[in-house]
Amino acid sequence: MAIKELTQRKIIFTGTLQSLKRKDAKALATMLGAQVQPSMNQKLDYVVVGAIQKTLLDESSTKKLTYANITEKQFLEWAAYKLTSWSYNS
Repeated sequence: MAIKELTQRKIIFTGTLQSLKRKDAKALATMLGAQVQPSMNQKLDYVVVGAIQKTLLDESSTKKLTYANITEKQFLEWAAYKLTSWSYNS
């Protein structure tokens, strides 16, 4: 699967991230050029989906998102790619 380009894309994080604290993921995304949004909105390009816990009362805690979703792993692959390309260009 090709790495999704998130530079200048509006993204938001949802669910529990396994590798990073949410604030660190947001800071990394911003540093690498993504536009982290504070809440769900119609102009989102991607939702970075961590682990989602369902409850017995909710059919789905994401309410069947219609946004383009990427996994935490795909986000981290993009971040690693961007950091590697920066180190080669420095």
